[in-house]
Amino acid sequence: MGASFGGWWVAHKDALVAALGLSRDLLHLSIGALAFVALLAVLRSRAVAWFAVLAIECINEAGDLLAAVTLGGRIAWADSASDIALTLLVPTILCTGGVTLAAWLPAAQRRPARRRRAGRRTGQRRARATAVPA
Repeated sequence: MGASFGGWWVAHKDALVAALGLSRDLLHLSIGALAFVALLAVLRSRAVAWFAVLAIECINEAGDLLAAVTLGGRIAWADSASDIALTLLVPTILCTGGVTLAAWLPAAQRRPARRRRAGRRTGQRRARATAVPA
């Protein structure tokens, strides 16, 4: 099963590269960005979406490493590290850039801060207002 999976994995990735006409590095950048934006729309959390892209890329790299082992090739650890870094580059910029860009926006364009509920202070004022003076 391992040899058939390795051949299948490599064949499908090569077909995707040929169909899109992109280099493997550009494919990692593009798919990382698209996956992050899609997951962010669904999950509504930058951190969770970033870790989901990391998990997907780790599965992809595990498939690449398995294919290298089963097809008799060498394991290219540097290429795997580069692929992970390229895939997470755009999601990392989007995660950290969103926080930074919000600080640069004029106050009118920023999202309004949440209002706090009336807390203990309001209750204390009522108690003083209803207290009978001595």
